[in-house]
Amino acid sequence: MSDTLTTLAAHSPQAERSLYAMPDWVVIGSTTAATTATIAAVAIKQHAVQKAVVSFSAAPSGAVQFKINDGSTVIFQAEIPAATTAPAVYTFERALCGSVNTAMTGTVGDSGGATCTVWMCGIDILRP
Repeated sequence: MSDTLTTLAAHSPQAERSLYAMPDWVVIGSTTAATTATIAAVAIKQHAVQKAVVSFSAAPSGAVQFKINDGSTVIFQAEIPAATTAPAVYTFERALCGSVNTAMTGTVGDSGGATCTVWMCGIDILRP
């Protein structure tokens, strides 16, 4: 995984919007196997994730990885420990930005039979 996270510049109007705006989109994925939530690519738009939540119906049997991908590039990764019952909440003070015209995907590995739900929300930035 890259050591660089792309965020919005601190003094741009888009940065202000990323801090205070209501989300433009919400995506949810839920299953008992590897779980994915995807916001599809949109021409001239760049997706920016403001928040992600991962929850389980029962504690996963082992530690699971949560990743946010910009296309095929992992831009955020965290490990959720085994026996976790509380939702894992990731709030990005500066929105986590993807590339223009590229899907963003939140993915959790197999949770060992527990139903896993991935929820992400964010804003779209016009990049004509």
